[in-house]
Amino acid sequence: MMTWPTNAGAVGVAILLFAPAAARAGGEGPIHSTYQELRASGCDLSKTPVYTPVVARLLRNVPFAVQGYVFKSDELTAAYKADGDWYKPNPDLELVLDDADTACVQRLKVEEKRRRTQVSLPEAFEKLLTADPAGFQALKTWGKALAEPGPKDSRDISGPKDGQWTLSLLVCELPPADMSKEDLEMWADTSPCSGLQLECRPDDGCFAIVAG
Repeated sequence: MMTWPTNAGAVGVAILLFAPAAARAGGEGPIHSTYQELRASGCDLSKTPVYTPVVARLLRNVPFAVQGYVFKSDELTAAYKADGDWYKPNPDLELVLDDADTACVQRLKVEEKRRRTQVSLPEAFEKLLTADPAGFQALKTWGKALAEPGPKDSRDISGPKDGQWTLSLLVCELPPADMSKEDLEMWADTSPCSGLQLECRPDDGCFAIVAG
């Protein structure tokens, strides 16, 4: 089990950050808006980083979903339906992607493959994270700590316990390289850390709690 931040450098209060997603009444959700942001940058992953295979997969399929592609994957269908009223499945679709979307899809496919070498999630857990935009939001925000943990960071995946999967992350800042020995000793006692606990259940979706 991971120890959550309780020292003086961290706020000892946990708050609900991302709640389970219900289908949005209108507009676009985080998945669609993130793809639009990425596309507008010329699919520049240095400006809109993608750290996990879940996020990469959801983003690379947005151009297909926008046109009404009917997915065989239940989790993709659930995610886009919960992300707003923009996804309208059309079984008679004649799919045509422009050059910008085609290039972005290919780039995200390559990035998804690369991130799978860094982030390994149990299949059942990955499906739950994919199906709920709350999981997308949490992984978009905290993905770097999962894919590229620092020397003092930790990560843990547990489950399923009564059907629930849990991802726990602890991220701690490192002291400046030029810090004095005296300040370094003080830093060791109060070094700022933050934590994420992301829980997903088949019937309730995903929600995340953060501390720090």
